[in-house]
Amino acid sequence: MDELERLRIENEQLRTRLALAEQRISGDDIGDRQALDLVLAVVRAASQQTHVSAALNASIREICAHTGWALGEVWVPRDERREHLVVSHIRTGPAAADPALRAFISASERIAIPKGHGLPGRVFVSRTREWIPDIAALPASQYLRVELARGAGLHAALGVPVMAGDEVLAVLAFYLDRPRAEDPRRVELVTAVAAQLGLLLRNQQANEAIARLEEEVLSTPVLQIWEGIALAPIVGSLDLRRMQVLQQTTLAFLEQKRARVLLLDVTGLAEMDTNVAKALLDLARGARVLGTRAIFTGVRPAMARTLVHLGVPFAEITTAATLADGLRLAIEQTGKGFGR
Repeated sequence: MDELERLRIENEQLRTRLALAEQRISGDDIGDRQALDLVLAVVRAASQQTHVSAALNASIREICAHTGWALGEVWVPRDERREHLVVSHIRTGPAAADPALRAFISASERIAIPKGHGLPGRVFVSRTREWIPDIAALPASQYLRVELARGAGLHAALGVPVMAGDEVLAVLAFYLDRPRAEDPRRVELVTAVAAQLGLLLRNQQANEAIARLEEEVLSTPVLQIWEGIALAPIVGSLDLRRMQVLQQTTLAFLEQKRARVLLLDVTGLAEMDTNVAKALLDLARGARVLGTRAIFTGVRPAMARTLVHLGVPFAEITTAATLADGLRLAIEQTGKGFGR
């Protein structure tokens, strides 16, 4: 099973789980009509988006509108190392134009919070919700933006993780404009929303992964340009991911079409380092196993030096200066010339 098929199956499974989850919600297991309306509003608003980022933005918009939070934030990992969190979206209430609140928002958009620090960082590590009765009363060691929050009139706060399995996809943070002891109803409501949102976002991630993979497949097309002759034009940069896609799609195409010659045209390849050269040689060897001879076309001097550096015996590969030269050579080898 290739990765694209695996992602499609995973996506279908997630859709089924989402449908079952919505049925459970509609069965009133939250127990309060307002709560039910909010959860469904968030799920529906987020599901209309095509990207995870837009779904998160739609979610906090609905939560703030339904529950009266003064401000809502979405915090996500800054990069793949997941050592810091950055704010991706902020939603405010009627006081959005207040200069002190704008200063708080501006500072939040510039800061990167280390995991384990501040409200978002602690929730990210603990994977559990946290209520703060009054952030304005905390030391800066516990809430990094305390001075700005104090000036903006932000007090009670709630942080909730958005989970997909064991992974924290995001942290939602909400603020009231007054101090308040933990409000069980608000906490349970936002927690219920976050639980459904986790399923939805995992589905969105699967959709995005499928779209990226399909784009990569389209960016490395394999074409039959003559009877028994296939062409794989390689343009731009080849990273590990794209090399894997190129190998998979090309070998699958050769097996299906029974091509006798494969033209690997590297005229548009940005650079051929040792990793790229090895991957292309592996592809040529894989083609040979299928009974297809590979011809490299458009090989520039720098690329040839890389192949020499790798110790590739040139008796093992066939090269042509241009794609046109390679096509003529391929036609000669297949015996499928003009008029035949």
